[in-house]
Amino acid sequence: MEPIVGKTYEGGTVEIDGKSFVNVVFKGTTIDFAGLAAPHFHGCSFHDVRWKFSGAAQLTVELLQAFQEAGNQALIDALFPPPKKRRLPTRR
Repeated sequence: MEPIVGKTYEGGTVEIDGKSFVNVVFKGTTIDFAGLAAPHFHGCSFHDVRWKFSGAAQLTVELLQAFQEAGNQALIDALFPPPKKRRLPTRR
């Protein structure tokens, strides 16, 4: 996996397949995911980005949309549950 650390992208297209982004800023970029290899993000920020799904990723998005349009919202909810709330440690 290709690591990208501390970089700022402004404009243009960034292909994210198989890359690990750490503390990266995306500003006004098109983020392209083709579904070839999962990316990883840690500590990144996204500002005015556009998401593009191509290849296998686009087909997967279309499948999920078809499930939702057919009334299978329960499947979508099971695949994408809401994030769990973190409990803050109590001070003593």
